[in-house]
Amino acid sequence: MEVVNARSALLSNFEVLNLLRELDAEHIARTKTAIRVKKEGEAAGKNSHDTHAEEISENLRTVELEAIQYLSADYQPTLHQSDEGITQLVGSLQPFGLSKSEKLQIVNLAPTEPVELYVIVEEVEDRLGSRMDDLLAVMYPKANRRMVKLQWRSMKKQSKRLGNMMQTQWSLMTWEREQASKVTLTLTMIEDAV
Repeated sequence: MEVVNARSALLSNFEVLNLLRELDAEHIARTKTAIRVKKEGEAAGKNSHDTHAEEISENLRTVELEAIQYLSADYQPTLHQSDEGITQLVGSLQPFGLSKSEKLQIVNLAPTEPVELYVIVEEVEDRLGSRMDDLLAVMYPKANRRMVKLQWRSMKKQSKRLGNMMQTQWSLMTWEREQASKVTLTLTMIEDAV
């Protein structure tokens, strides 16, 4: 395989997700056809089986499914994006003088706070200065931005609760091990005494 043009286009996570979903649908259709053909072949007495091709395909399939799962997670902005919305957003970012890759990162990461722009935009203080809030306002109108922040806080609380539950469970398991060690030690001492 030869790479003809390393950067012919930049793809957003939304576009990658759509492409992977299309590939997934094609794979399912091919698999159904292959199963039908295999059954017909077995009925006719032919036995053709290419395990190497299936193994490679299965490895690729695993990567595709994990990427689809990641890109369609609740915390990803891809769930709320559309082709038209991305085109409109990129157009509205034009006055800020951002590079293509910075616009792509804004589409992919959907920052809600000015501090997040420091990771995305190179030399953000010099280039945007006080216009950071204006950039975020382009992405999220006031009401929508507030809703996004509330959803983010809710997810952080849920994550913290889950972390606390796991820590409590770990503490219980540690306590149970300590108690089991004490019982074992006590039984050993009783056996030694007898």
